[in-house]
Amino acid sequence: MAGKEHLSVEHKDQIGCQAFEIDADDRIAVVSGKHNKFIGYLKIATAKGVTHEFGNENSKNSTTPFMFDIETNEQPSVLFGALDKIGNY
Repeated sequence: MAGKEHLSVEHKDQIGCQAFEIDADDRIAVVSGKHNKFIGYLKIATAKGVTHEFGNENSKNSTTPFMFDIETNEQPSVLFGALDKIGNY
């Protein structure tokens, strides 16, 4: 699917992109956040304690907490998603 094609036409110009890199000697340890119909808030923490936060922790789609812990021997290769920054969903 082409980028931004999952959104309604009137919201395409309101999309931003945020990326991060993890040091070669670090790893993703916890992926947590809050959701409702969609994920409204996402927090990624590395084993070294570096955190990256996305979305709005207090949006209407940030009502139910979730957490995925990732063991030392597990190696996720890709995390991809979109968050509702504008708060309409």
